[in-house]
Amino acid sequence: MGTSTYPVRKMVVIGGNIWCGTSNTIKILSPVTKEVEDMVTVGSDETKVILAMAESGQGVWVAQQGSASVRLLHSATFITLVEVSTTAAVAKMLTYCDEIIRQHKTACLRVTSLLAVKDMLWVGTSAGVIVTLIVPPVTATTTKLTSAPPLTGIPHGHTGHVRFLSCVDMSPEPGPPASGGQSRGPGLARLSAGRKEAGTGRILVISGGDGYEDFSSSGSSELAGREDSTNHLLLWVV
Repeated sequence: MGTSTYPVRKMVVIGGNIWCGTSNTIKILSPVTKEVEDMVTVGSDETKVILAMAESGQGVWVAQQGSASVRLLHSATFITLVEVSTTAAVAKMLTYCDEIIRQHKTACLRVTSLLAVKDMLWVGTSAGVIVTLIVPPVTATTTKLTSAPPLTGIPHGHTGHVRFLSCVDMSPEPGPPASGGQSRGPGLARLSAGRKEAGTGRILVISGGDGYEDFSSSGSSELAGREDSTNHLLLWVV
């Protein structure tokens, strides 16, 4: 599927097929025939390899290495429906940061991870800021979005890169009543690195990255800078 120079860096199951990102190309592999059924080229620069993909309805969000933007592709026609830049939203969240740090993070900004859950896209960045957007509706006939969906920054993030985004379904597993007429407790939480359908259950979104930072406050904490290199997990219930 890939080469020694451009190996497969990301895979996601969409519509029963496996989308494999290699270089700036997505190869769509049939698990039945073991053949590549289609190929999608994202942009013209092959060095901007596919870094992350996330399915959302009839759309697929794609992030490329070194880019501060995410693209929305149509999962059937492969047309680019919209491209959304994270630059302005991240810069807004860095308002209270030290000026030199802010300038550095903005100049080196890139998307590092993606997660689609409950009709919302979570985007992790190299600045440690996580931004979200409400996924726009995509139908079989959609060819282009008239405007890019707005991004919202989350106050809590990481000092360094957001290394990954994942989620756990906290809904109880269905099962027969236990002895004594008591219902069985929640089963094992189901782990997913992809999309979670909207439902009544709770979903736990998890980000992993370097350090922890509160971007909503201008006050400096006594612990600021002490654990910048320590890996942290941040958790949200959605």
